[in-house]
Amino acid sequence: MLDIQVELRSLEMTAGDIKAVDLVAQDAPGFQVRVSARMAEQVANLTRANIGKEARLSICGDVIARPVIQEAITSGAMVIAPVPGERMQPYLMALTGQAPCPAKN
Repeated sequence: MLDIQVELRSLEMTAGDIKAVDLVAQDAPGFQVRVSARMAEQVANLTRANIGKEARLSICGDVIARPVIQEAITSGAMVIAPVPGERMQPYLMALTGQAPCPAKN
């Protein structure tokens, strides 16, 4: 349900890989996602190997952001924003394993 893709490499995360999801509203509404230690290592490896490249962040197959990787993400936490307001609750429910991904519009 949460996917990070850089070029041909992809990390797919399920609710079991996600430890916590917090709502954030700094510059734009979104989520701070904290992942398991195993997944954090994979995220660190992927981002470390692809500094300067564009990543595609998707939730439930919907592309949310396309940031350029500035540095390795070694903390196991990442912010995904902006998330469309009407999708916040359905995505939150899916990321935390409380509901399936929402239907496509």
